[in-house]
Amino acid sequence: MTEKHTTRITQYWHPIAEVGEITEQPQRFVLLGKALVAYRHADGIAVLNDVCIHRGAALSAGWIENGNLTCPFHGWQYDASGACVRIPALAAGAPIPRAARIPAYHVAEKYGIVWVALEDPVAPIPSYPQGEDTNPEYERFFVARLVWNTSAGRAVENSVDISHFPYVHPHILGDPEHPEVPHYDVHTYDEGIWYRTHREGYVPAGEQRPGGFTEYRHAFPFSMFLTNASEDGRISCLGVFYSPTGPKTTTSFRVIYRNFQPTLEREDEVMAIMHVLDQDRDVLETVRPEEIPVSLREELHVKVPDAASIAFRRWIETVDMLDLAPV
Repeated sequence: MTEKHTTRITQYWHPIAEVGEITEQPQRFVLLGKALVAYRHADGIAVLNDVCIHRGAALSAGWIENGNLTCPFHGWQYDASGACVRIPALAAGAPIPRAARIPAYHVAEKYGIVWVALEDPVAPIPSYPQGEDTNPEYERFFVARLVWNTSAGRAVENSVDISHFPYVHPHILGDPEHPEVPHYDVHTYDEGIWYRTHREGYVPAGEQRPGGFTEYRHAFPFSMFLTNASEDGRISCLGVFYSPTGPKTTTSFRVIYRNFQPTLEREDEVMAIMHVLDQDRDVLETVRPEEIPVSLREELHVKVPDAASIAFRRWIETVDMLDLAPV
């Protein structure tokens, strides 16, 4: 790390898959440009480097035998810690070289998602604002897993930017006739920043905006929580978790916790959400560079509309993005 950097992007938790995707069959995933192999074993989920130390074969093309990950090239076997425990070509009883091991990574399950940290994590997995995920009054609703051709930085910044609503989501989230962004105060907390506004959504002329509030919470680096709270106590909190697959590709996972049943059928609700997300994707995939700049000087910022983005860009300046910078 340089003097200005306090952490590395590999020291944070990132999502890679839905929990149900991981089985006893090894599978390949990519995080921060690194190929990983994930599989389920007796004690949980293991995530290892997807390269055999012997001749570089992809271990995700192998199989599990006696609980160990078996290389499809020469049959070397690795346990969940990454240690090689069997080399079939060696004579019985011959010692296995101590260097015969591959990196194993931190792994956790939360919100129905598998999270990975490539180094010892310096921060916890981002948490729902009011513990909605542990409150029995709230129901979990997995919305979608999406892959976009943009960086995780650009994607999460868009999620906490309300000034694009009138143009990207006209008459859904914003009013093209009234695009002004009211002043809002950005607050810091242990995981990042947050701010509140009136309830989001387009309000036709002559109608009154519903009471309550919308809260945008950005948990650094690439997660956000969108809370819509009505005056009658109904609360919906959408967690959006972006995985930096590579500098120009991101996979997102969207999970809602809410304490009420919506009027829309589940299929219609998903269609409405996907329509908005498609609008975001269509614009974000045109943004150049795809990577979010690591310096505030590289793009022009406007104080009020871009307040949340400015706070994020300042945080980015403190993080070493390694060879994948900027993400």
